[in-house]
Amino acid sequence: MPPKNKNAGTQDDAPESMVITVIEDGKTYRLRSDELGPADDLACRQQIGYPSGHFLENFGGDSVLVVLWLARRKQGEPNLPFQKVLEKYPTYAAMEALDFEVETKTRKQTQDEVDPLDD
Repeated sequence: MPPKNKNAGTQDDAPESMVITVIEDGKTYRLRSDELGPADDLACRQQIGYPSGHFLENFGGDSVLVVLWLARRKQGEPNLPFQKVLEKYPTYAAMEALDFEVETKTRKQTQDEVDPLDD
């Protein structure tokens, strides 16, 4: 996880983690933002020009492809070049074949799961 901004306040509703699910050709890929590390950032910088966090913080059409690429790398295709994913989905119309879902958990939700309130 990248270094935290020391000037940022601690907000209970700030996103802590994301789980992004992408379904491609009937196969489900999941990527958890809290499982990304420096090696993922380096791979993104080398192949795309930005660290992985950039695509999660500024979620757009290209983010879906980056998430798919990272998830496939983590799930058995460590040498998959981003260009191969981009070639398969060169347009937004082609990307409509993908099904994806983004789930975020805030710091408060995570704390509630760890320490639920007693009745």
